[in-house]
Amino acid sequence: MLNKNFYSAYGLNICSEIEFPELNHGLQIKDVSIRFGKNKFHRKNNEVFIVNEKDIYFFFNDLGIIRIHNGLSIIIDPLDNIDENSLREFIMGTGLALLLFQRGFLILHGSAVKINNHAIAFLGNSGLGKSTLAWSFYLRNYPVVTDDVIAVQFDENNRPMIWPGFSYLRISNEFKNSPYNSSKRPLLSIKKFEEVKNGFSPDPVPLKSIYVLENGFKSCIHNLSFQKALLALISNSRCSDFFQSNDQSTNLKQCSHLFKNINIKSLKIKKDIHDLSKLVNMVENDILIRSY
Repeated sequence: MLNKNFYSAYGLNICSEIEFPELNHGLQIKDVSIRFGKNKFHRKNNEVFIVNEKDIYFFFNDLGIIRIHNGLSIIIDPLDNIDENSLREFIMGTGLALLLFQRGFLILHGSAVKINNHAIAFLGNSGLGKSTLAWSFYLRNYPVVTDDVIAVQFDENNRPMIWPGFSYLRISNEFKNSPYNSSKRPLLSIKKFEEVKNGFSPDPVPLKSIYVLENGFKSCIHNLSFQKALLALISNSRCSDFFQSNDQSTNLKQCSHLFKNINIKSLKIKKDIHDLSKLVNMVENDILIRSY
């Protein structure tokens, strides 16, 4: 019989037959299970994934079949000699993101840090520097809230809250060792998990601002119109490829409600900027101005 490991992430107690060194240990209570089992669903063609009302199935040539069921469980029907690191990475990213999506969360692709007891999030395309920017804030003693998967839930007062994931960031060793004055921004380098435990808390954090990262001729911050902000939120919704008939309208409502309750701005980044501390200063000053 496989050992059971208990973890906490995104406000959920997770019982897992797989060890996740990156996850924080939790209570021996099960909200969600991650386990091995047979997935009897058969695809008709060569689909990579199939979505129905309660399940999302993935068919991987190197891992096997993975079923994400109704926001309650992730069931792995593995191939022989699978790469456990690849399996863990999939579950911690796409797997948990889709499970949270099934539970009604708004899932955004980005990173978030905590400043003055509020979450500040960074969205944008892969390679623009969301995680590396969060690491820069962490070096200034701002706790990391989450990386890659931003799980937003509206509380009883309709305030958007981010549920923290786990106390790790995925950044490149090159950036970790020289974050401010590198000869280049290593945003597309191979990334590894880096522990960021200082100040990390599993408690939900009210979301105050979102900065949408974009390339620009100069580094600057400016407001986004409703249409552009809404487009940015929708395009950075982590699970849009898996939407069913009603999911698109639900996502639109969630994104619209988010715009009404927080600040959403564009953070343009000059392509040849080497000193990311300048970006940290810009965001700090912007937040400070809006605090008065």
